[in-house]
Amino acid sequence: MEQPPSFTAPSKGSHVWQLQCGLYGMHQSSRIWNKTMHASFLKWGFNRTKCEWCVYSWRAATGSTILAVHVDDMLATSSNDAEATLFRSELKSTWQITTLGEAKLIVSITVW
Repeated sequence: MEQPPSFTAPSKGSHVWQLQCGLYGMHQSSRIWNKTMHASFLKWGFNRTKCEWCVYSWRAATGSTILAVHVDDMLATSSNDAEATLFRSELKSTWQITTLGEAKLIVSITVW
């Protein structure tokens, strides 16, 4: 990495630059995304299953939600519409999301 043109410090030309955040396409970007996503799910009250780390569950008196994650795609199923709406609002409060409706194809597997 080189010094930005607006930053001129010839005496620091051989210094190593440390990134303060992950950049898309870097080797560690998927790890950073996973850690961020996992922290958000824990904050919202989800629990990660012990046997499958990409599956999360959330239970309350009003209902429950099960969530499966594959990279940056998610499949969520809720026990009622109120829980689904609550989960979507949590996601929208943190990230820009697209809701695709009912699942028809999941990781190349057709859902009937």
